[in-house]
Amino acid sequence: MRVALRTPFDERHDALTAEVDRLRALDDEALARLGIKRQDILWHVFSCKKL
Repeated sequence: MRVALRTPFDERHDALTAEVDRLRALDDEALARLGIKRQDILWHVFSCKKL
C-alpha cells in the first residue's frame, strides 16, 4: 500500500495554488479594490511572504 507523505513544500504549493484560484475567481472591480491587476495575480501571489 502506498502512503502519501505531505511535505511543507506540498502544503506551500497548495496554499499558493488556492490563492491564485481565489484571486482569479474575483471580478476586475474586486481585484482593483485589492490593488491588483488581473495580469499581476501570479506576481502578487508568488512575491508575497505571508503564505
